[in-house]
Amino acid sequence: MDPSAITSLFQSPSFWLACVFITFIAAVIRPLGKVIITGLDSRAHEIKDRIDEAFGIREEAQSFLGLCKKNHDNSAIDAHSYLADTQKGILHMKEQAHNDFLTECARKNKNITQKIALSEHIAIQEVQHKLVSTSIAVSTSIIQENITPKLHNSLIDEAIKVIQSTKNFQ
Repeated sequence: MDPSAITSLFQSPSFWLACVFITFIAAVIRPLGKVIITGLDSRAHEIKDRIDEAFGIREEAQSFLGLCKKNHDNSAIDAHSYLADTQKGILHMKEQAHNDFLTECARKNKNITQKIALSEHIAIQEVQHKLVSTSIAVSTSIIQENITPKLHNSLIDEAIKVIQSTKNFQ
């Protein structure tokens, strides 16, 4: 480059205006850049903190979800166990009721059979009593009508002989 061109450049007001403008921009932008960078760094730090907090909340939510799933699974297992126990209890109660019913039926059947046997025995005794009473009445009536005093004395004598022979036999 030519030295006269350089000298004319330094004498030009446009050159100096451009230099002042660049210096002013550099002087203003540099602190402003630091402020902007500091603000952006602060904002980035806030965003990072929020992201970390969000990850913490996410981990906590996943932990809580796992706990809820575990509780749900345990509840389902408990419910199935309770249902199975209840069904076993119902089956046991049903079997017990059936056995109690059969026992009660057998007991009632035995009672009824005993009552029938007792009623039969009483009826037989009553019939026998009536038969004996009737037979004695009929026999007494026949004897009273058909026995003569001579036959009566002869029967008494024969009965005495039988009693004496029985006495001698002993």
